[in-house]
Amino acid sequence: RRLNEQAGANPMKKPTPSSANDRRRPRQAAQAGRPSPTPLRAAAVAVLRRVLAEKRFLDDAWGRESERLDALAPGDRIAARRLLVATLRRLGEIDQEIDARLAKPLPKKAAPIRDILRVAAAETAFLGGASHAAVDAAVRLAKKVDPHLSGLVNAVSRRIAEAGPRLMDRPRTEAGRINTPEWLWSRLTADWGEETAAAIAAAHLASAPLDLTVKSDPQAWAARLGGEATPTGLRLRDAAGAVPQLDGFSEGAWWAQDLAAGLPALTAGDVTGLRVLDLCAAPGGKTLQLAAAGADVVALDLSEARLERLRENLERTGLHAQIVAADARQWRPERPFDLVLLDAPCSASGTVRRHPELPWIKDETGLSGLAETQDALLDAAWAMVAPKGRLIFCTCSLFKIEGEARVEAFLARRPDARRASAAKRVPADLLDSRGALRTKPCDWGAKGGMDGFFAALLEKAAE
Repeated sequence: RRLNEQAGANPMKKPTPSSANDRRRPRQAAQAGRPSPTPLRAAAVAVLRRVLAEKRFLDDAWGRESERLDALAPGDRIAARRLLVATLRRLGEIDQEIDARLAKPLPKKAAPIRDILRVAAAETAFLGGASHAAVDAAVRLAKKVDPHLSGLVNAVSRRIAEAGPRLMDRPRTEAGRINTPEWLWSRLTADWGEETAAAIAAAHLASAPLDLTVKSDPQAWAARLGGEATPTGLRLRDAAGAVPQLDGFSEGAWWAQDLAAGLPALTAGDVTGLRVLDLCAAPGGKTLQLAAAGADVVALDLSEARLERLRENLERTGLHAQIVAADARQWRPERPFDLVLLDAPCSASGTVRRHPELPWIKDETGLSGLAETQDALLDAAWAMVAPKGRLIFCTCSLFKIEGEARVEAFLARRPDARRASAAKRVPADLLDSRGALRTKPCDWGAKGGMDGFFAALLEKAAE
């Protein structure tokens, strides 16, 4: 909407084919003294360049362009962020449309030009932005990068804008496949089959709803905030404004946490009075869950900076946990715990809805190394579980190598470990044939979906 308002356009109007009058509008607007919308798009292009060229997560890239972004009005920063997310979520389709309109491939040195084209295409084809404003900004940016290619940017951007209605009406299954890089598609189909992989890819096209985990009385908070009750709290499908501005935030009644991320802690059932160790705990959603449920919690993480966020969340919610900054593979307690929860480092492939850049900056080359780390952490965690105690192993991954396969390997080398049944609070349709939690973005699709997660509950034999 902000992008369109700057161009004086109807925010709900879809792009229309260009005409001679359309081509004159950018110049006429500039002559009339209308403020240029170029800085907003320039900031989006700069952040996109950092994401794709430097393989950075969007939040990291955004922070590295803070000086440029801080110069924008607050509404423009929101619009730039929305533009970036749309570009990354639809990058496969955008690149396909760009390439289809090029007589020959762009040279590698023209990568910044491609990013300008990508941002313009996202705005006109997928956000319904005003074509004349987006194309004008793209041409201006191109002239600063390579004046010789500004004409190409003008022509390609206009043609994609003309195709906007058709692109927005493309079937979701087809669009999902185009926007899934080959490495990710191959891994998903190998693990889940083509039909489920297609459903996951289609689910990645939608943004994630806002899920809140509450300390108590989720039904009351759902009614108060106008949300839907969930097993972990409530879901807001159309949350408006920043999270800290929502009712109940300042009083610490709840915290933001995806539904799937909140389910692993529920698998153990009643934890009242238990000594619980939360490994790789920051930023602390599961620590808060366990503390709110009455457990005596020790929260351990390697990163002191990430633990600071956990401290802030504990203070805001009025909950308590002992915090330890250490490497879980080396740290050992004075006595073992009744329950250990290990949310192990992983590919985060289950969070693509929240991080649409992930498929484009990662690949599967690091999966074997992550699996080794997960195995080492599992062994370390098991050493801290008391006899007859339990361990929850979980990852926010869609890949079986980081979930089911790790548990199978662990059970093969640990004769004192066996599977335990998840508590009844965990929805049965989210459990696999062995009783482990397995969620996918396409699960509960009519209700807004959820992140991809795996969690297994293991029990230790008596001595």
